[in-house]
Amino acid sequence: MIVYHVPPIDFWNGWQKPSDLFRVSVSDNTFEWHDPAEWSSMWAKAQKLAKKAGWDGDIRDGPYVTVLPMPPEPPPVVIGWKEDNNGNTFIATPYELPWLADMVFEQIEG
Repeated sequence: MIVYHVPPIDFWNGWQKPSDLFRVSVSDNTFEWHDPAEWSSMWAKAQKLAKKAGWDGDIRDGPYVTVLPMPPEPPPVVIGWKEDNNGNTFIATPYELPWLADMVFEQIEG
């Protein structure tokens, strides 16, 4: 996982709450895309790495999730949240996101 520490993101269009992505279908008790049990470990790892990247441990907005439009199935999950004290944002992803390179304060891999 890679965590990017970037300037504030104020609009989370296209992102959703983790409970919307990590859920079980009501009709047939199958997973929509991602097993809800995956969320806890992903979120814990993202937070651990974010602290190494400068996160103070507070949250103003999020966490939110989105997926990368690429294989494999299910698509890879990206987690984002905004820090409360200064508004800086943390993006946790399983793949490098080169378009963030110009605005990164810190990038941590683990």
